[in-house]
Amino acid sequence: MRRRAPFAVFAALCLALSAGIAGCGKKPAFVDPPEEVETDEFPRTYPTS
Repeated sequence: MRRRAPFAVFAALCLALSAGIAGCGKKPAFVDPPEEVETDEFPRTYPTS
């Protein structure tokens, strides 16, 4: 049973690290453009004329 303790600690550290990294990918659904930039309807259909 002494042999499993280091593996359990290693597995717990790996899970904690991967959970922290997975949380970095969260993105908001919409981001307002800066005030000095004109609102652009992107993406738009091609071609625009």
